[in-house]
Amino acid sequence: MYKERGCRIRGIMNFRLQKHTKTGSKARVSSLGIAMALLIEGWANCVAGQEVPGPYQLTADPPNLDLGVILDAPVFEQPFIIQNTGILPIRITDVGMNCEDCASYHLDRDTLAPDEFAILDLQFDPASLSGDIKLLVAIRTDGMVSKPLVIPVAAHVRPRFEMIGLPVKFQEMQEEEVRKWRVEVVPGVELPGPLTRAGSNSPFFRAEVDSVQDRDSFMVTIEAGPFDVPGIHKGIIRLEGEGGLECEIPVAAFKVPEFHYFPGRIVVEPWDQEQFRILFIRQSGNPPVSITGIRVPEKHVKYEIFQDPGFPNYRINLYTSGLSETNGLVGYVEIDTDQAKPGMIQVPVYAQSLNGVPVEQTCLRGRVF
Repeated sequence: MYKERGCRIRGIMNFRLQKHTKTGSKARVSSLGIAMALLIEGWANCVAGQEVPGPYQLTADPPNLDLGVILDAPVFEQPFIIQNTGILPIRITDVGMNCEDCASYHLDRDTLAPDEFAILDLQFDPASLSGDIKLLVAIRTDGMVSKPLVIPVAAHVRPRFEMIGLPVKFQEMQEEEVRKWRVEVVPGVELPGPLTRAGSNSPFFRAEVDSVQDRDSFMVTIEAGPFDVPGIHKGIIRLEGEGGLECEIPVAAFKVPEFHYFPGRIVVEPWDQEQFRILFIRQSGNPPVSITGIRVPEKHVKYEIFQDPGFPNYRINLYTSGLSETNGLVGYVEIDTDQAKPGMIQVPVYAQSLNGVPVEQTCLRGRVF
């Protein structure tokens, strides 16, 4: 690489000097002539204020972008012109981003001859973001393996609404139970009108916006239940108003099953030292299930059982030891009950390093009856 008058002359001179024969002398003179021509052309371009392109170069217009302060909606779109400013054809092999959940792109072509360009359409969705954000778009090509073209995109995301009362989680929902939850929605921007309508994407959740409102805040009543299926339920409450205004409130609830034990397996390290684990039993059926007996692999496992005062729930403390020469299944904790459903419960006990490959998944969350 040569420098002359503050600019760069780049080129590839690849020739071999031949032996001092007549033919070799001609080849040598010809090669030197080519080299001098390249240098003279580069110097001329330099004088003219031009930069001689290298073999692989890619540029973006604009090279970076600062969106300033934006709201968390709607989706922002920005086109970038990606041009091959080198002297050889180039192929774009990958476009990566450091926030794949909040950004996506469309590239209209991936192979560029010298001076050709492609349009990269960037879509930025700030819905789940807030505060200072720096998105990096990295473009890799077959000629720039170790040095991708990086386009930084900066923004400060300001939420349109502040939710007071989140998260909305209805815990330990019982059979036929219905509960309510209040959320205050405080606008962070000037609204064209009030929020007046509320909808849900789940039949287990309902919502209503208070009829008496002001534009400083809105009160929303969320109702959950009854749930006919045990386990975790999730939904979205969507609030709407004038001018297409809308916001969303995520909601969740847990319906207590009639009988539930967890975890579904016990995993300990293969150590001789004593280790402690807990097996939980939760239930809501009427009449409740009673435990009538427990059996464990006596050589390596001991247990204690406790019943929660006032509730038909159990906690079983398990103590393991002497497992340094064991790898894999140790045995089962067998729990007898007084009802046909769930009947006898079997919980496997494994000895395996927790830093290694986990044992085969055998109902990690336990079982629901």
